[in-house]
Amino acid sequence: MGRPTDKSITVNLLFDTDVDAYFEWGIASGNYTQQTANQSFSKSIPVDIDFANLSPNTKYYYRTRYKTAGMTTYLAGKEHYFNTQKPKGTTFNFIVQADPHMDENSDSLVYDLCMKNQYLDKADFMVDLGDIFMSEKLPVINYNTIEERVLYMRSFYDLSCHSTPLLMAMGNHEGEWGYNLNGTENNITVWDTKLRKIHYPNPYPNSFYSGDTTQYPFQGVRENYYAFEWGDALFVVLDPFYYTNKKQGNNSWNQTLGEKQYKWFRSTLENSKSKFKFVFSHNLVGGAPSMRGGIEFASLYEWGGLNADGTPGFANNRPGWYKPIHDIMVENNVSIYFHGHDHFYAKQDLDCIVYQLVPQPSYPGYTKNQAAEYGYLKGDFAANAGHLNISVNADSVKVDYVRTYLPKDENSVRKNRSISNSYVVKPCIISESNEIKLSNGSLGNNAPNPFQNKTNINFSITEKTKVSISIFDINGKLVKKVIDNQEYTAGDYNVEWDSTNQNGSQINPGVYFYSLQIEGQSLTKKMINVTY
Repeated sequence: MGRPTDKSITVNLLFDTDVDAYFEWGIASGNYTQQTANQSFSKSIPVDIDFANLSPNTKYYYRTRYKTAGMTTYLAGKEHYFNTQKPKGTTFNFIVQADPHMDENSDSLVYDLCMKNQYLDKADFMVDLGDIFMSEKLPVINYNTIEERVLYMRSFYDLSCHSTPLLMAMGNHEGEWGYNLNGTENNITVWDTKLRKIHYPNPYPNSFYSGDTTQYPFQGVRENYYAFEWGDALFVVLDPFYYTNKKQGNNSWNQTLGEKQYKWFRSTLENSKSKFKFVFSHNLVGGAPSMRGGIEFASLYEWGGLNADGTPGFANNRPGWYKPIHDIMVENNVSIYFHGHDHFYAKQDLDCIVYQLVPQPSYPGYTKNQAAEYGYLKGDFAANAGHLNISVNADSVKVDYVRTYLPKDENSVRKNRSISNSYVVKPCIISESNEIKLSNGSLGNNAPNPFQNKTNINFSITEKTKVSISIFDINGKLVKKVIDNQEYTAGDYNVEWDSTNQNGSQINPGVYFYSLQIEGQSLTKKMINVTY
């Protein structure tokens, strides 16, 4: 299933024989009051069927009725269910996974179990952050070999997505890069797009979803980036690949959302009144080499605006654009940015935004993560495998990392469906003075900024609590703890940093970050030292 809205949903059918069939559904299990028209379907030809005229905020139960040639009675398929859009003020949950891959580093039994675990969470939908078909890594790349992969991956989604609608983000290994286009329909970008659209009903622009309305040659509307609201949350899914027309190489400015998607993204965030805002993409736009990394690289390129050496680069490389992507997210109170690509669990905080790296659902090794290898220096890290189950209510968001362990691998500490990491996010408000606030404290601007020898860091505490303030360099390496877990009463404070590191030596000029830590939560802001 896909494209859930307030009034409709789409089912993608694929029969293994010629049949006559229809769907029936209702609001009570076993009591079906509506149905689609009876149609004839050919073997192995996928078809989208829309359930229309539904009611918002409603759980529906449905099943397939079908018969083959020579049969007089329609057989009944298994009953499944789905939910239409929840209104503001209600509670719901959704799932996020990333990088199923199913390559030499994956295990079909692990992924199979993870999908079954997801079904048990009874979520309204699942967002997959891509690297699904892995088309660009196939030994032979053509329409037929990609179709084989599309069908193979479909067999896993069939385990859960009959009742948990699938929403896809593009991954780099899908191969749908702009630079792969060649003016014909014979290239990996077009092949992958066509097959994705045939088998997976992803959102496209209508009265419920916004996105790219462009009709592209050989592809039509691409169904690749989109936004919608559900309950008290805005969901925005980005595509960092199709509008990138040059390979990254040694210049990460080559990767881009493209100006049209960038302007749509900004407008979507600015015009939403949702209490919580979630942004999804396979990876940061730019980042470290090979597009790796989390907050340690969030200050760079189109994402953060700086060149690799820490000098400003946004104005020269994106002339006429408003601000870097991260700054737009900060201005518009984005709650969580979900990303994949790096294949483990990492929860990080930057400027009141959670940067959530999503683990793999299919990796069979339970102890490895690539934090140090990929430049992750601070945050909460955990190994694979599993998925995220996110619960949203009117006041807060709860994120649970649900682990997947095969029966043979369980022990006293490894339990399938156990929650290994969990946290709660509440609305974060950025004031006109650019002060970042939490329920028990706030982080203001440092002054002066830029600075030479000294700068003052301003913060406020609303209740008695322990406080830490740390300085990090542009690579995320700890420079100095200015305040180390000291107790403060309610009040406004400022602390001076004298541009020295933990050893008392003078720092080199460049970009630095200062982070306020209170009760397990952290807020981080940027400053520039120009000491010479």
